Amino acid sequence: MKKKTVTLVILIIFLGFTFFIGKLSVQKETVKMKVVVDREYYPVVCSLIKEAKKSIHLILFEFFYYPEYPESYTNILADDIVKAKRGGVDVKIIVEGGEDFLGDNFRKKVMKVVPYFKENEVSIRFDPVGVTTHSKLLIVDRETVVIGSTNWTYYAFDKNYETNVLIKSKSVAADFEKYFDKMWSHSTPSELEKIKPSPRPSSKIGNILQKRDYYDGKSVTASGIVKNMKLKVSKKGNPYATFSVDDGVNEIKVFTFGHPQIKEGGKVTVEGVFKKEKKVGRYTFYNEIEAKKIE
Repeated sequence: MKKKTVTLVILIIFLGFTFFIGKLSVQKETVKMKVVVDREYYPVVCSLIKEAKKSIHLILFEFFYYPEYPESYTNILADDIVKAKRGGVDVKIIVEGGEDFLGDNFRKKVMKVVPYFKENEVSIRFDPVGVTTHSKLLIVDRETVVIGSTNWTYYAFDKNYETNVLIKSKSVAADFEKYFDKMWSHSTPSELEKIKPSPRPSSKIGNILQKRDYYDGKSVTASGIVKNMKLKVSKKGNPYATFSVDDGVNEIKVFTFGHPQIKEGGKVTVEGVFKKEKKVGRYTFYNEIEAKKIE
């Protein structure tokens, strides 16, 4: 009798364990990946955009449109994006708007695609001033991701060596969608007049970064959240700290002597002198506030 009871208990445990493993296997996602290099990129991306049913979310450093070459790959992709939008697909695009060091020619190249998208009601935004968006990310239907080195330009599609990976995974796509949503909320809507090298509207910190030459050597104030807090000691034994102030749209670097009583993630107001460029020995620091007062 005892033997039968023990056997029954073992059987129940085995069946329960099997059911548990079965539940795990159902919940576990199979991730599919494919390496996409060089000339393989365009046909893969072109197919994904044409087959999109729900959404196309795209982040690029360079998206160059060539009105004089209507059969270029970037133009064809732009056309396919417009068709997807007309078919009810949610289309959102974020591009690098052009920092000062990139020059006015970069801005003009980026701006060429804007009139075409705006007249076809495709949402396209520029990243915040003061940060360079170097991402090349495509998310389609919240389940397929293509990420790597390829910009949407003639040279990237036709000449360069480029490396990318296609990932088919709802969980991976969900993580990148969170990243995209964060960038989208911080980006600014494109306007045709931005083809001029005038400052883009942004926060107070953004205004400082936009007008670096004007504020260089002048007193400024920046308020926001403390990020990247680092407490250090120089070779001569002098304590100092570096951190960034993030106002939710832009962030700016701060240097201060001593170790201030502030914490990562805390709110601060910094008063100090803005330096577009500061040389310390063999090091050069750019776009930084040397704090005189921190509250």
